Amino acid sequence: MNAPRVRSAAAMLAVLGSTGCAAAGHTSSPWEWGGGVHITPGFVVGRDGGTTIHPAAAYTYLSFSGGHDDLFEFGAQVRRTLSPEAKGPGKLWLGGEANFSVLRSKISNFPSSSTTGWSVNALAGVPVSQSKWGVNLYAGAGTSHYGSQGFNIRAGVDLQPWFLKRTGSKGSKRR
Repeated sequence: MNAPRVRSAAAMLAVLGSTGCAAAGHTSSPWEWGGGVHITPGFVVGRDGGTTIHPAAAYTYLSFSGGHDDLFEFGAQVRRTLSPEAKGPGKLWLGGEANFSVLRSKISNFPSSSTTGWSVNALAGVPVSQSKWGVNLYAGAGTSHYGSQGFNIRAGVDLQPWFLKRTGSKGSKRR
């Protein structure tokens, strides 16, 4: 086994995991399914700690008969916990995401072609553990435009690690 390659892969997984990585499935018309990585580190805003903002970057590989698409997205999310005072698993959050997108298509025996566009999605998620990694299950749906209008769905696992969470407000004791 190639030790430098293993170390490089381990380092990449550590970086992605520590920034709030989400594995995602995605579909858009006509029937392209795939998976990828959605990185959304979160930062608390507001006094009650129930609202977070998340810069977002994603790559999704979409497969179709005769080729595939590479979807690159860059944007932001806003999330709001429905019960900011609650602690632990089960506190539902709702949010939205807007992205600038680049869709690169590769059809067998033809050169690649790219188009730019956008996507807007509604999101919902729920924490599923009290671990320091902040594991959430989430799903989203919305619309996109990469040369033509489409519909998006996404589901995955989202990590919001302990070092990105607020530990106390001004004037209060840290817990």
